[in-house]
Amino acid sequence: MEIIYSPESEEQLNEFDRTHKGKAFKVIEKLQVFGLGRVDSSPLRDGLFELRNDDIRVYYSYAKGGIIIIAIVVLKKAQKAPDRYIEQAKRIVDRIKTEYNL
Repeated sequence: MEIIYSPESEEQLNEFDRTHKGKAFKVIEKLQVFGLGRVDSSPLRDGLFELRNDDIRVYYSYAKGGIIIIAIVVLKKAQKAPDRYIEQAKRIVDRIKTEYNL
């Protein structure tokens, strides 16, 4: 599977310390290689998923052709995914699908 990182997710990853950045890339790579069956991921709504690894949350979606769009990557602050993260991720995914014609 191919991974497309949104500019927002790249910026968020660059702000993480080395440990958190490593955790995020590890879980994203595991998703890319093994798919949903081997990662701790939950469906949210509107085709979005939340990928979890300790205190890292990755909001992503699938696109045609086996492409995974990484919308945002955040540090966990609450048990439930805040609506603002879901809405932000949805806008980003929609924009990227339009830009890449996915």
